[in-house]
Formats: sequence, structure tokens, C-alpha cells
Amino acid sequence: MGDNPPTSVRLARIFISHDGNIGCEWMGEKPNTGDTLFLYYVEVSDETYRSYIPLDTFTEKRIKRIEKFETNYSAQYPTGIRTFEHMKSTNDNIKCYYIHKVEDERQSHLKEKRQADLLPNLMASGRIFENKNKNDLSRWYMLNGPDDYSDEYHRFKKDYDFFDVRVIDDEEFKKEYKATTGYVPTKLDTHLLMRETGLSSRSRRPRSRSPPGKMDGGKTRRKFKVKKRRNRRIRNTMKRRKTALKRKKGRK
Repeated sequence: MGDNPPTSVRLARIFISHDGNIGCEWMGEKPNTGDTLFLYYVEVSDETYRSYIPLDTFTEKRIKRIEKFETNYSAQYPTGIRTFEHMKSTNDNIKCYYIHKVEDERQSHLKEKRQADLLPNLMASGRIFENKNKNDLSRWYMLNGPDDYSDEYHRFKKDYDFFDVRVIDDEEFKKEYKATTGYVPTKLDTHLLMRETGLSSRSRRPRSRSPPGKMDGGKTRRKFKVKKRRNRRIRNTMKRRKTALKRKKGRK
């Protein structure tokens, strides 16, 4: 029997957009309100979205009730099939797919009320990766199952180098990448953590009860004493001058 062919791992770089602005590479920080994460040259399947975006409790119960008691209705209107056209868009004239797009919770008409769970579930399931050697700080999404690269990639991959997608050998992937299981703390996150734990994010020199100059072998301490004696001499000289001036005035 021959050797098994090497397994290929398909990766796509993750981009972040702040409030609809031009996207940049995502470095793993926690998205803020209005931020979206998306992929270029990749098609994320509805099966992936269905697997990682849970149904809210009310919708899940409604679907089960319809499937159980209203067979004719469920056959005509298959409510259990969830589609995710709203997770597709176009940026810079290139089609993209979202892996983080949180809608306003006040919009009660939304079909998918738990889209915020998508990104954390992807990380927890080992679908988000980073480079071990830190030469590349961006995060990568692993394509799985029916996920695939876009038609643009398949048409031009022989003629162009696509820096935002990679197909590498499984062994090379294990050496160069590791799973991202949490968000990278920002400076604000660190400041808040320090404040909650009662520590300060600013470095302060600890107060010393030792007299000045003790750590320097007494050199600074001697200077300090000389300075005090000199000041005392100056004050004594001024007193003598004032006394002499009063005596002169008294003789007149």
C-alpha cells in the first residue's frame, strides 16, 4: 500500500471593519459595537453558520412544535432550513463573508438573534488560528466541510499570488500555527483589569524609609549635611549683620 496523500489545510485571513470603514487585518482583539469580521475570496457555507449560530429558545420550540403537530404546514414551509444571505456582502468590489456581524438586539424581527455567539463558538471549536513565530500577527479562519474559496480565487489562483488565502500541508500547518481560544487584551482591557484588582497600571517607585543617600554608601548623605551647615552659617551671618546694624544706630 502506498503512502496516504498529504492533507491540505485551507486558511483565509480575517479582516475587521470599524463601523463600516475600510477593513484591516484582525489581530485578535475583542470586536467593539459596530465592528464586523469578514473574509475575502472565501464562501462560508450555510451549514457552517447553522452549526455555530444557535437558535434562540423561542424559535427552537416553535420549529419543533410545527414539525410535530403541523406536518402539512412544515412540508410546505420548511422553517427548519436557515439561510444566511445577510452574512454576505461586497467590500472593495470583492465579495466577502462575515464571521462576526452582531445586529442590534432591539430589532425584534431578526431571524437570527444569537449571531454574537458565532465568533466565540468558532474559537472554542478550533477554527481560528494565529502564527506561532509572530511574524504574522493577523488571525486566520480554517475552512471546513462545504466551505470553499470563491470563484475569483479558483479562476486566478494560477496567475496571481493571493496573500489572504493559504493552502498548506497538514504537517507544516501544525508547526506554524496554533489555535486562538480567546481575545488579545488591549491597553484598555489591561487598565480595567488592574483597576478591578486594586492594582495600578502605572509603575510607581516604592517609598523608602531609609535616610537619603543610604543606598549610595553615604556619599549623598554627606552632601546633604554639608548643605545644612552652610545654610546655617548663612543664617548666622545675616543675624550678626542685623545685630551690628542695630548697634550702630544705637550709638548715634
